[in-house]
Amino acid sequence: MTHPRKKHILNVYGREPRGLDDLARCVIAVINHRRPVVGFAWQISKSAKVSNSHSAPLDGVHNWSRKPELPMGYPGWQGRVWIRYAAPDRGFGSDAFHETLTDTGTGGFGSYDGPWTGISKVRWETYGYKTRGKNVYPEPQIYSWGYRFYDSDWPDLYKDDLFDIIANKPKVNTHKFLWNDPKVEQSDTEFISQQKSKK
Repeated sequence: MTHPRKKHILNVYGREPRGLDDLARCVIAVINHRRPVVGFAWQISKSAKVSNSHSAPLDGVHNWSRKPELPMGYPGWQGRVWIRYAAPDRGFGSDAFHETLTDTGTGGFGSYDGPWTGISKVRWETYGYKTRGKNVYPEPQIYSWGYRFYDSDWPDLYKDDLFDIIANKPKVNTHKFLWNDPKVEQSDTEFISQQKSKK
C-alpha cells in the first residue's frame, strides 16, 4: 500500500521522479501546489549515512537519542536548499516541504549566500526592511535550510544512471540545481540594473 505522502506526490507530479533534476522539479510541483514558488535551488552531496535524528525514510526509523542498536543513518543526499516564494505567507517557510518527502533542517528567512543574494541586497539597500509603501519592489520571499532526503523514498531515482554507466560517465556524488521563474528573473535583472544606473 502506498504511503499517503507518496500518494499525494504521485497525484501531483504524475509519476516517480527519475534523476536528481527530475526530483527537484517534483519537489517544486508539490510545494507549488500549496504555495506559489518562483525560485528553487539546491546544492547536495551523496552520503551513505544521511542522519535520521530528525527525519527518516518511510521504510526506516528515527534515532533521535542515537541508540546503538538502531541505524545511525540511511543512504541519500544532504546539503542546502534555497526557495523563493511568490508572496509572504502566515506559516513558516518550511511548512510546504512537509509533503515532499524531503526534509529541511536549520535555517529560515534570508538569502544565506544563495542564488538571490544580489536581489535581496539591492532591495534592502533601496527600500530597507519591511517597507509598507506603495509602488516599491516587493521584498523577496527567500528561505534556506540544511536539507536531506533518502534514496529508499525514491525508487526510480537512479534508473537513468544505467545510461551513464553504459556511456562510461563518472559517478556523480554532488549535484546542483537552480530554477527561476523567467518573469521574476527578468524583473530582478531590470530592478538591479535601474538601481545601479542611479548611483
